[in-house]
Amino acid sequence: MKYDIIKDLYVKVSGNIYLYEAINESFTKATQTYSQIFANPQVFNTTRPATWSQNRTVQQQYNAIINYTKRIGNNHNINAMLGAETFGQKSLNSQVSGSGAPTDDIPTVNASTIFNAGSNFSSKSEYRIISHFGRINYDYDQRYLLTLVYRADGISSLAKDNRWGFFPGMSAGWNVHREKFYQGSKLSNIISSLKPRVSYGVIGNVAGIGDYEVQGGYGAQGNYNGSLGFLNTSIINSGLRWEKSTQTDLGLDVGILNNKITLLFDYYNRETSDLLTNLTLPSYVGFGSIRTNLGTFQNKGFEITANANILKTKSGLTLDAGANISFVKNKILELPFNGNENNRQGGFQIYDAAQGKVIWVSGLQEGQPLGAIYAYKQLSIFQDAAEVVKIANNRYDAVANITGPGLSFGAGKITAGDVNWMDVDRNDTIDSRDQVYIGNVNPKFTGGFSTTLSYKGFSFITRFDYAVGHTLYNDLVTRVMGNYQGTFNFMNLSKEGFSGSNSRSDIPKVYWADQVGAPNGKKNLTRGNNAGQVLQGNNSNFYEKGDYLACREITLSYDFGKELLSKTKIV
Repeated sequence: MKYDIIKDLYVKVSGNIYLYEAINESFTKATQTYSQIFANPQVFNTTRPATWSQNRTVQQQYNAIINYTKRIGNNHNINAMLGAETFGQKSLNSQVSGSGAPTDDIPTVNASTIFNAGSNFSSKSEYRIISHFGRINYDYDQRYLLTLVYRADGISSLAKDNRWGFFPGMSAGWNVHREKFYQGSKLSNIISSLKPRVSYGVIGNVAGIGDYEVQGGYGAQGNYNGSLGFLNTSIINSGLRWEKSTQTDLGLDVGILNNKITLLFDYYNRETSDLLTNLTLPSYVGFGSIRTNLGTFQNKGFEITANANILKTKSGLTLDAGANISFVKNKILELPFNGNENNRQGGFQIYDAAQGKVIWVSGLQEGQPLGAIYAYKQLSIFQDAAEVVKIANNRYDAVANITGPGLSFGAGKITAGDVNWMDVDRNDTIDSRDQVYIGNVNPKFTGGFSTTLSYKGFSFITRFDYAVGHTLYNDLVTRVMGNYQGTFNFMNLSKEGFSGSNSRSDIPKVYWADQVGAPNGKKNLTRGNNAGQVLQGNNSNFYEKGDYLACREITLSYDFGKELLSKTKIV
């Protein structure tokens, strides 16, 4: 609803209510198995489980804004807006579950005679956020542009002293092409528009925080000595606060040949501070972890976008094309202090030949990017016993617990068809320290391109996107090749596994359940991960380039004109 108070000043209010409700009922009559049918006398399973549950969520949202627009003189333009908003959600969940009803004729839970603890419950929760916000737009003769914004949010899921977050922002631009000194220059004949710009803004995040998480929690732990017991299951965390992301953007918009070609250049630097991270607690505390704001993460990069009107004829034929490319790098700037180098969380050690020492990699470390992959490097496949003796006679594969012919311990032997692993530290032992850097799960650059061909009412649209420079792990292939579950069919690659002189030189011998290790398998594929779906520490041969070019849309359409449609009952 909108109401004009005076000229250039109006108020607008809106609201909505959303109700979601689900009721589920189930009842199982007395049943018989095959053996019970032919038993003498016949017997029945009279458990008769019955359940009734209800889930209800009500959301309400209301907002109001007041807007003022004013032109002062011939050159000054101002638009100001203030607003407020409230959002609330209430949820109610309940369930009654029982069994042992004396008859099939009453399908509701009230006929049950047994009600197990834990199967009957009810819960309710409430969540609310209150906000106010504002914006001022100003321009001088469409040459100098300035926007100031702010938003303040107060949320019920944080403690009283930290509920409110304040998130300001600004942007400024200069339309150089509107300046008299530029309009009279020769450059304006080629570059028809030129706009440098800058922006700064802060946004907040509380995603993942439970409605009552900061208050701590108690949970039922079952009966003890005939009485229901409760335990403090989560610690009070009243110091938790908003996570904030601050981004600075520098950009340049360029139009060429009367804007037939437009170019957009953007450089951005985003730092997320007070990062919501889990801090592992010592075991003697009694709690596994606590959510903290002790982290800072950085994303920075640049993006280039180009659009062009390639063809435009008097007959109405037009061809437009657009493309963009984006480069981004990430880095962890700060983690909770834990006494480790770079406040490392998780990770493992490898031998770095360049430094000649063991170093920590992967996990989370200050100064390091996310997504690095390390794996055991497959150099080749042993082709015969002589090659095993020559290369790995005294080798100990600690991951698979197998040894070369020259050693007398281990659960099995390195034989023809097994993988010849890179021994990075050259100590004749293959262990976790022999892993090497394989790649990163994050692309080096991404982008896309599109075209639109139009003629009168017809349009032909294509849209593609791509990503380059990232690495993927093909878990399905290793799972099938290693016969991990016994429920997958073989694949053609399995037939090419080592079997003698005519086999491929890069596919190891196929073992049944290779993940179990010697003597049944050799852990040639997922190594110490034992068939787990783990990104790190597998055979390097099963990591692949993730580069792709994807066609997302091909559309041929026709737009019927209003004159034609007006003669029908469609519109």
